[in-house]
Formats: sequence, structure tokens, C-alpha cells
Amino acid sequence: MVKKVIIWPPNIDSQKARSHGRKISEKYAVPSPTLSEIKKAAMQLDLNPEVEKSKAYPKEWWSV
Repeated sequence: MVKKVIIWPPNIDSQKARSHGRKISEKYAVPSPTLSEIKKAAMQLDLNPEVEKSKAYPKEWWSV
């Protein structure tokens, strides 16, 4: 069974504080990543990304 990794845009957004969802160092994060940019990056890494547009980041559930 393949383990899924969920990447929410705030997890890699350099403009977000860690308390607002950024999971990686600001040094490696990018400003305001879009869903299409994340998907493109995953495909370039030979991953098989699944985009679920009806899902929302739990801390920002109102932004669907």
C-alpha cells in the first residue's frame, strides 16, 4: 500500500508563520504557492499527485 502525503499550500508558503500552518523552513518555502504549482512540482518529481479541489485546509475551512 502506498502512503499518501498531503501538501496544503500553507504548509510551504513563505509568507505564513509556523503558527499559521507553514511546516518547512522559510528558507525552502515559496511565496503564495498555487495548487497548479504544487501539482507541477510533484509531477516533476515523478510523483502521482491527486488534486481534490473540494477539500479545504482545515484551519481555513471557509475558503473552499
